[in-house]
Amino acid sequence: MKNLYYLFAITVLLGSSCQTKSTIVTKINGSEKTFYEAAKYYLSEAEYNKGLEAIHQAIQEKNQEHLVELYYLKGFMLHAYGKTTDASAAYQYVIDHTETYSLYKNKAAQLFALNLAEEEFQEQIRVKQEELLKNKNNEQLTDDSYLMVEKQPRFPTCPETTQKEIQKCSSQIVQEHIVSTYDVGLGNTFGVYEKVRTHVYYTIDTEGDATSIVARGTNAFLSLEAKRVIFSLPQMLPGESRGEKVSVPFSVPVTYNPL
Repeated sequence: MKNLYYLFAITVLLGSSCQTKSTIVTKINGSEKTFYEAAKYYLSEAEYNKGLEAIHQAIQEKNQEHLVELYYLKGFMLHAYGKTTDASAAYQYVIDHTETYSLYKNKAAQLFALNLAEEEFQEQIRVKQEELLKNKNNEQLTDDSYLMVEKQPRFPTCPETTQKEIQKCSSQIVQEHIVSTYDVGLGNTFGVYEKVRTHVYYTIDTEGDATSIVARGTNAFLSLEAKRVIFSLPQMLPGESRGEKVSVPFSVPVTYNPL
């Protein structure tokens, strides 16, 4: 009988310990919140450093209900801060631990690929700067691939007509893609409650892909989302000049409107 009593007491204690671990809380303005709730609160208040710290603490709890979302937010924030290696590790967790048809998995895969492309782009800039230093007699190196574009890049669904019509058709598809792909809830997540415009500069390369993407905006997270959207553009037919495929630069404003 005594043994049964001890067994019961140990079971209760273990259950109490597990309960405590899964409900770890912190106080914010006098209210108790879990670390997950704290992370969401701080981000919505644009207190990003506190939000990232709360994300780290929430991840340590290993609460399966929110773990994928937490790793996604961690990767997104680190990516926006330029910490590419840690961001890739977080994205990889989402990709490996998420169901096949998941919004988080799809976006993490896009951002993971964008992260790698950005690292490659930065390396290209570094190499070009070194070339400029070696060619001191030239003010800058010219890139013939940007000159005299005879055929603009176009989406396969755009008819090959006049340059003006091709540009109009392509611009419409880009705008439709931005509207359908942009995560409009992102502003609320990161405490942005006013209209924000981000200018995105990119190149359609000789394979018809959007590359060399640079965003200029007032919010790092909205800028990253704008880059993700442009990076995920459908493949185009590349531009041509003198019968050769060429890279062609573009720019587009991406506007966030609060819900």
